[in-house]
Amino acid sequence: MNEQMITLVEIAGRMPKKTDLIAECRELGVHVADDWAGRPSVSVGDARSLVNGSLRSAHDHRIKEAEIRQQCKEWVRDRSAAAKDAADTAESRLRRRRAGKSDVFGAWGGLTPAEVAEARGAAYAHAGAQFERRHKRPGPYVNLAYVTPAEEGSIAAAVVGKLAGPPKAKIPAGPEVM
Repeated sequence: MNEQMITLVEIAGRMPKKTDLIAECRELGVHVADDWAGRPSVSVGDARSLVNGSLRSAHDHRIKEAEIRQQCKEWVRDRSAAAKDAADTAESRLRRRRAGKSDVFGAWGGLTPAEVAEARGAAYAHAGAQFERRHKRPGPYVNLAYVTPAEEGSIAAAVVGKLAGPPKAKIPAGPEVM
């Protein structure tokens, strides 16, 4: 089955601006083949998309989306690194404060694992909230995508609380009145 082809010369007359169509087709991923007379041609669907600009806008959208995804990955990586550094600092401060207060050599300095986990968790959540206040989330649609209410403690918890609203009063069950 042969598909109908349209030559690039015919398309060039209908394009809104003068461009090198072969280079444009290569950039957009359009297959250019020779027709029966040896002229560079594209399929009818590709020709229509080239002329009305939908192929170019879809290509530009894919590039922009890839850039936003990369920025989101970098933002999440930087936020996690800042929060982890804060948690490590909080743990080392706690250990220095309690150093030498244990009766057992090499012990945790009188610290329990729960105390260390609590200090690390609080520092992690605080540093994550500070990072978010200082660095805007990239992209138009990345709204609290990587933060859980338990981790955040400030923005997300406030929003979730406002959305949920106050608890509803329960009506005690009693005899029905007719």
